[in-house]
Amino acid sequence: MKIRKYFELIKGGRETDRIADFVNADIPNQASPSSKHPSKSVMASNSSSIPSVAQAVPSDPASSRAWLFATCVIAAVIPAKHVFADEEDTLNVVAGAGVTYDSNLFRVSNDPESDIISYANVGLRLDKRYAQQRFQFDITETASRYSKFSELDFDALDYRGAWLWHLSPRVSGTLSASRSENPVPFEDTLGIGRRDVRTNENYVFSLDAWVSGGWHLLLGASAEEQTSEQPFQSTPDFRSVSGETGVRYLTPSGNSITVTQRLIVGEYLHSVLDPIISVNDDYRQYEGELQANWILNGYSTVSGRLGWVERKNDIATQRDFSGPVGDLGYRWTPTDKLGFEWIASRRISVYQRVVSSYVVDNVLSFTPVWRARDKVSLRMRLEVMERDFRGGVVASSVPPRRDTRTTAQVGADWMLLRSIALGVSLEQQRRSSNESTANYDATVASINASFQF
Repeated sequence: MKIRKYFELIKGGRETDRIADFVNADIPNQASPSSKHPSKSVMASNSSSIPSVAQAVPSDPASSRAWLFATCVIAAVIPAKHVFADEEDTLNVVAGAGVTYDSNLFRVSNDPESDIISYANVGLRLDKRYAQQRFQFDITETASRYSKFSELDFDALDYRGAWLWHLSPRVSGTLSASRSENPVPFEDTLGIGRRDVRTNENYVFSLDAWVSGGWHLLLGASAEEQTSEQPFQSTPDFRSVSGETGVRYLTPSGNSITVTQRLIVGEYLHSVLDPIISVNDDYRQYEGELQANWILNGYSTVSGRLGWVERKNDIATQRDFSGPVGDLGYRWTPTDKLGFEWIASRRISVYQRVVSSYVVDNVLSFTPVWRARDKVSLRMRLEVMERDFRGGVVASSVPPRRDTRTTAQVGADWMLLRSIALGVSLEQQRRSSNESTANYDATVASINASFQF
């Protein structure tokens, strides 16, 4: 497959080699301006020193992770001058831990099973400016453990690197690479209680050229790959490359309007052509969208996106789909301590079963936040999502499946110290469907703590 060749060219080598590239970043050691908002991102580096590091990395995955984190800890501890994180710190060590209770772990309609999940993570964050360039590095290892269903335990390695580059005051962009590991939500696995950790890798290049006045020319290219432990999911694994072009207009007050066209060329992985469930190999997706961000006054802003998505499959054309997508958001902050946000969105995504090829999600959400004290904030989120299953490949007298999911959450966050934060939340979920086996109720309670040094 041509897509595989393109993707492998972008990825360029073993995973340990790529990680070594990030760890061995050859960033000039010079004084840099302070950053008011340290990023969680990561940046890749000068390739001249990579070979020696890559050779030193063990080929065994477990040993590679141990080697990597030993390197991170040494790099973080040796130059440390302060116990707590500071806004001017270039390098920070981050850690966190939490416990979650879930009353219906597998999201089933009958005989729900509860469990307590605990997790702990440790990571490294780097944010370095050099002249007009900015390099960022973020890597985290997370261990999740289940009290009752230990077969679901997993360890995740996430990282992201970014080079925020500037050729001149008029030409800038981003070059980034990222990787994440997350369990597939059980609400999407049709009650199958097997562990399924999904890995996503992304490589992105973007360019913003200031042409004249408020006009900007936008260009971008990216590659993405998704792989899962369990094949033949309703959202199948894939590999894709994409390119996009657009125009943006910025007003002196900071408002913007953007028009973008995007083409995605992809292939499904681990799929088998089936006369009933027609899973295809290759596809093309065309996307066009209009975005706008507008500051109405000092207290409120409006953001919106209106687009059209069209996917065409090379083999199983009965899986083709198209339709409008978009979102509209309004944020209102009447005081420094109080904020409200309303969002309405419409999404289209692949969901391949016998009775569906894709789903349409219509979502409404409301999120108020109250900063009760300087270090304490209270939050709430209410959300309603209607999901329609469309594009069945087999004729059926049964109406297409339709779900309605409601979510209500309350939480509190407390900055105990400058580098230590605590959080608690309580969430109630309910899904009702015209397919009785898809109904469920779940209560999720969690407490967590995070540290940054």
